[in-house]
Amino acid sequence: MNSYYKVKGLGILKGVNMNKIAYLTMMFFLCITTAALAETEVVISKKNRFGGITKKTKYSEQDDSYKAGIKQTIDYYDSHRNRRKIEIYTSRSHSQKLDLDMIIHYKSTGRVLEVYPTDKEMGREKISKLVSHYSKNDKLQKREYYFTKDSPVSKLGVDKRVIYYDAAGGATRVEHIDKYGKRVMPQ
Repeated sequence: MNSYYKVKGLGILKGVNMNKIAYLTMMFFLCITTAALAETEVVISKKNRFGGITKKTKYSEQDDSYKAGIKQTIDYYDSHRNRRKIEIYTSRSHSQKLDLDMIIHYKSTGRVLEVYPTDKEMGREKISKLVSHYSKNDKLQKREYYFTKDSPVSKLGVDKRVIYYDAAGGATRVEHIDKYGKRVMPQ
């Protein structure tokens, strides 16, 4: 599936290639299973915003995770030792091949996936970050597109575009939000 995400009726949206997201998700699971083989793991905080510890893991060139493209991960745990958030940073060579950097957040109500495209992959709207919100049963609920300051869309006063989805995966509503959180432009 090499097509780009497009929302019906919103032809100007340029999303992220789904193969890239699938590949990085696979890298995430590889990271989880090979964490014990990591070269260095350091506790960088004993009390994070979730009430638990934060660990940073750096992978060496010999690690399977590094070979899969993961340079380092940062895991955030709550006070019950449940992982609440993980940040995955790709190596330079994989970042250039995939045109993405990625961060995955876990929440108790579902999961949030943040994708950071490289400068080359921003598209004509200059999307700096794409955030997808999923329910517990992995149904897309909403997607947020954040724009760079020099984006033609941000010059119209739009900081982000939010698209809401129904249970069947169809777009139900689009909002354009300014930097103060207020709706702008016709909805």
